Amino acid sequence: MKRLAVGLMTTPKYEGWLHRRINDNISQPSLGDVKSMDEYLQVIPSELEIIKADQWEKRFHDARARESALRKSLIEGQDERQILGARVAELERVLHQSRGHNLDIELRASLSRIEDLKGRVEELETALQNCEHRIEFLESNNE
Repeated sequence: MKRLAVGLMTTPKYEGWLHRRINDNISQPSLGDVKSMDEYLQVIPSELEIIKADQWEKRFHDARARESALRKSLIEGQDERQILGARVAELERVLHQSRGHNLDIELRASLSRIEDLKGRVEELETALQNCEHRIEFLESNNE
C-alpha cells in the first residue's frame, strides 16, 4: 500500500523531538546567575556615599569612646565624692571634738579666773574690815 502524503506528516514522537530541538535553540539564562528582584534593583553606593558612611562610622566610634570616657569619669567623680563626703564627716567630727575640748579649756580657764577673783575678793574684804576697824579705833580715840 502506497500512501499519498498531502501535507507534512509526522509522528507524535517526531513532534516531541522537534519541539525540544526548537526550544533548545532558544537561549535561556543559566540558573547559576539567577538573582532575586531585590538584587537587581539594589543601588550600588557611590564613592561619596562610601566615604560618608566611613566618616559616620568613625564619628560613631569616636562618640562611643567619648561616652565611655565620660562614664569612667562620672564613676571616678562619684567615688571621689564619696571619699570627700567621708572626709567631711570625719572633719566635722574632729571639729565637734575640738569645740568640746576648747569649751573644756575655756571653762577651766574661767573657773581658774573665778577662783583668782574669789581670792582677791577675800583679800579686799579683809582689807575693808581692817580699814573699818581702824576707822572705829580712830573715832573712839578722837572722842
